[in-house]
Parts: sequence; C-alpha cells; structure tokens
Amino acid sequence: MRALHTPVLAISVGVALMLWMQRSDDQGRSLEGSPLLAQIRDDEHAPRLGRNDAQVTIVVYTDYQCPICRAASRDLEAAIGRDRDVTILVKEWPILGPVSLRAARVALATADQGIYPAVHRALLKRAVLDEKTLRDVVRASGGSWETVEATLKNDELGINASLARNAREAFALGLQGTPGYIVGDTLVQGQTTKRRFRQLIQRTRNHQ
Repeated sequence: MRALHTPVLAISVGVALMLWMQRSDDQGRSLEGSPLLAQIRDDEHAPRLGRNDAQVTIVVYTDYQCPICRAASRDLEAAIGRDRDVTILVKEWPILGPVSLRAARVALATADQGIYPAVHRALLKRAVLDEKTLRDVVRASGGSWETVEATLKNDELGINASLARNAREAFALGLQGTPGYIVGDTLVQGQTTKRRFRQLIQRTRNHQ
C-alpha cells in the first residue's frame, strides 16, 4: 500500500466504530451496521461509475499518482466486466501532494459535463499528470477545458468540501494510505486482485 505522506489529522472515532473495525476475517474488516458506512454510501456528491440502483456498491478511496491504485483499478474493472449490477462510488483522496490534489480537483470539476467516468479512468492510466495531460484528458473525453476552469473557480467551496469529507472518512475508517475499498460492508486496503474482488462481490450478493 502507498504510505500516507501528509500529516494525519486527529479525528475522534466512537467506541462503537472502533469495535466494528476490530471485526475482521481473511477477506477484510466488517463494517456491518456502521453509521459511517451508511453516511459514505449516501454521499450524493461523490461521483459514481455505474447505476445508482445497482445491487452491489464498491467504494474506492484513490489517488491518481498512486501506482497501486492504477494496478488495482485494472483488476477491479476486469472483475466487474459487463456486470451492470455493480457500481463504483469514487472518493477522491489526493494524499500524495499538489499534483494529486490538482488532478482530483480537475476530475471532480468534470462531473457537470457528464465526463467524469471517462476522465477518471484516463487519469488512472497516466504516469504524468501535468497541466497539458489534464487538458488533453478532458478534451479527449469530450469535455471543455474552459468549462472545467470555470467550475474550479465557481464551485471551489463545493469541491473543497467533497475532498475534506473524503479525507475525514478515510481517517475514520483507519486507512493508512491508498487504495482503500469497501465492497458491500467489507473494508479492504492496498493491492487487491481481480479474483479477490470477484469473491467480495459474490459474498456481498450472497448476504443480501
């Protein structure tokens, strides 16, 4: 797992949540019944890759500069394949410095143009995330860079609030870095394989 390079904020976590976090098995840590999990899933500002009414929701905490995130994203996409009953809820968590933060802001600023899924997937494939790359990705995804710049200015408070909320959630979950995943009600951290994703998806279906 890519280590967290920014200072960890002090967050008060209730005793009940700490007990939930201690419940674990070989597939991850159970968050069943956690009020935090419900709050995370109900975040209407977090972009989704897939249907809102999908049977299985996978929450992803990610950073575009994290190489493990890039590798795991390929396995996740392969595990889902053409299954339209699985949706990904993306939590932008740019912890690896200003370049990561800029990329996350730009990605979130494309949501109103309806191109976030394409931009998100494209950025996860780029090793270099300079300004030219960001512009090229937005335009190649069918968006307007000028509109992105306007959104970054006009919705700065909203974007900042989303990023801050994602960070608070990640710290409350006990994530030590990116990537982090919640599949159904199971939290897993770090490198995750296609096979494991499929197991977690099936287990979530079996428990519903």
